[in-house]
Amino acid sequence: MSKEIEFKYNVIKSSLRDIKTSIILGNYDIKIDPFTDRGGGLFRKKKGKMIQSLIDLGAVLTGSTALGLYKVNGMYLSGRVSNDFDFVVTKDDFIKFCGIWNLHSVKSGSDNVVKININTGKYRGTDSYGYDNGYWFGCNFDVIGTDDEVYWAQNDDVKIMNLDSIIGYKYNLVSDFLYSNGFERGNKHLDDLWTIVTRLSNNGI
Repeated sequence: MSKEIEFKYNVIKSSLRDIKTSIILGNYDIKIDPFTDRGGGLFRKKKGKMIQSLIDLGAVLTGSTALGLYKVNGMYLSGRVSNDFDFVVTKDDFIKFCGIWNLHSVKSGSDNVVKININTGKYRGTDSYGYDNGYWFGCNFDVIGTDDEVYWAQNDDVKIMNLDSIIGYKYNLVSDFLYSNGFERGNKHLDDLWTIVTRLSNNGI
């Protein structure tokens, strides 16, 4: 068992409630960079027709790419450059998206969640089932359909998941991962949360 990983997890666990409360109460100066600034070049460059159709359906960007756009008290919360995109949509819009692009490899995450991973490959996009979509995107992205309410803020033409929701989502992923691996190794979400906690702890919690 890694004492370092266990220590980080315990610090994160004890700190997140105060951090999320401070976010909800407006105790931080929270800004979202436009895509044309920190995250925009990467997003625009790799955005294809599939991603545009998600935006048209009202999908909400989440995960590390969304986190990297947030600045709290003038400080970025993530220095890690993400090479993929995670979008959340309603289940109805998830079904529409799969119908538009003839996607087949749908996975069930739980009773309330369905998802599909699109590996766009180096030259031509394919869905997880291996069907060629005939477009080049040069990135991976996950589409998650859920019945749960999703909270978001608007940035240009893209909806960005609220910061406290992203943090909660990452914490659940970390807890599930560490429960399965017994603190033997960490993952990128643990690193993200550790960065958030240590940076915000120096910004007036």
